[in-house]
Amino acid sequence: MSKRLVAIGWIVLAAVACAAAEDVSGTSSAVTTCWDPGFGTDQCDQGEWWVEYSVSDTSTTSMRLDVQGTSRVVNLTYVVDLGDGNVKFTNGPDDGPITTGSMVRVVASNGSQTATSGWFPYLQATPSVTCSGTDAGTTVDAGTKDSGTTKDSGTTKDASTTIDTGGGNNGCNPSWSPYWSQTPYTGEWWTEYVVQGGGSLPTSVGIEVNGTTYPLTYGYGKWTGGPGYIPSGTTVVLHATDATGATAQTVPFQYLVQQSPATDPCATTPSTSQSCLPLTRGMLSLTMDDSYPSQNTLAAPVMAKYGMKATIYNITRQLDLYGDLPNAQALANAGHEVSSHTVTHPDLTQLSVTDIDAELANSRSYLLANVGSPVDSIATPMGSYNATVLTEIRKYYQSHRTVNPGLNYVGSSVYELNSDGAYDNVSPSQICAGLQDAAKYHGWRILMFHDFTTAPTSSADLLYPIADFESILQCAQATPGLDVVTVHDGANMIRCASP
Repeated sequence: MSKRLVAIGWIVLAAVACAAAEDVSGTSSAVTTCWDPGFGTDQCDQGEWWVEYSVSDTSTTSMRLDVQGTSRVVNLTYVVDLGDGNVKFTNGPDDGPITTGSMVRVVASNGSQTATSGWFPYLQATPSVTCSGTDAGTTVDAGTKDSGTTKDSGTTKDASTTIDTGGGNNGCNPSWSPYWSQTPYTGEWWTEYVVQGGGSLPTSVGIEVNGTTYPLTYGYGKWTGGPGYIPSGTTVVLHATDATGATAQTVPFQYLVQQSPATDPCATTPSTSQSCLPLTRGMLSLTMDDSYPSQNTLAAPVMAKYGMKATIYNITRQLDLYGDLPNAQALANAGHEVSSHTVTHPDLTQLSVTDIDAELANSRSYLLANVGSPVDSIATPMGSYNATVLTEIRKYYQSHRTVNPGLNYVGSSVYELNSDGAYDNVSPSQICAGLQDAAKYHGWRILMFHDFTTAPTSSADLLYPIADFESILQCAQATPGLDVVTVHDGANMIRCASP
């Protein structure tokens, strides 16, 4: 079997110009030129849940998006150097999506000058600067009545996939066609596959053997599991579902014999989501549990060096008993997100509803009164939760982080966020590979840290060398297409399809 991918191409036209004024006769006239940072969309991945615009003037220091007829403002606080004298400003709106076609404008500043675009339909046009008295320009002859460059703001892509299964595809064109690849660790007692591409990534994968499908578990780019003894040559099928509800499956293939099975072009289904799209960029959140002092004394200075913020899950009883409240306050004052890890760190599934409620409510009220605001995320101790716990969590918090491994996507439940533990046996290179996967496949990776040490190697599961932590931040900074966000911001990005 072979897979032939149709080439993907896109056209992005750039360059904007300050508009020249015209009189009614159609002749040119003198106008006031303005500072034009060169708004564009080159190398930008805009969507209704993520805003990005580039500029060709690297002196630009800030940018925002205004929505006409509302008080909505999206401050594009994340800055990425695109090279070749281009920079892009990005962020996600935290109060809901910007609907395609909404009338918006972009405002940029370099500290002394301001450039404001005209109003334009979001995602359907490219901003161009409108001159005004605030743009600190000079009067010149506009020269012609040509108002500037017409720009194609869209991206034309051919993302279709044609699969040759040896006997033709019977006229079927798969709506989602991921690439399936067996890893070297796969054997008769252990199943492991990489599932990627096709325009999306799966949120669940299973292997069907003799009519029964066994779910696999995700971790650092691989779907793994031990469904039992599967003799080499057994006919099996792999199944997958992505965050939007689209499904895909392979053609039946011989286990361990055919290592890269093809997608069955006639057995895929389109997305069931009508309002949400997969992430347009990869995201990373740094989270820290249990209120260890080293989070402030060791990790915070390193994060400040790279301009990154973490989400801190605090055990409030510990802040009092061990005198750690000043550390929590210092982290909050430095801009790190304040979140809850309950009052006493119990297994919530073993408590009565009344006691669960007390752990959740009292932790939040303590943090609001003594550490900072808002407090809208919680991580349950030991990652232990059930339906009753989730019901109570929803009363007080807007998201819940688990210890279930894997990426999160638009459409993932904000009350069952996956996270990958950064324990002593997980190397920076392994974690870096996971960050690169998040960027490559537009997923949200949440990392979970606990305590830190200045020693070059760890002496306990929850103790992570600070030098290795810095290596991870360096990797995050160097990975194109990866934004470091708090859990609060990340949850808002994927919230639209959450139950």
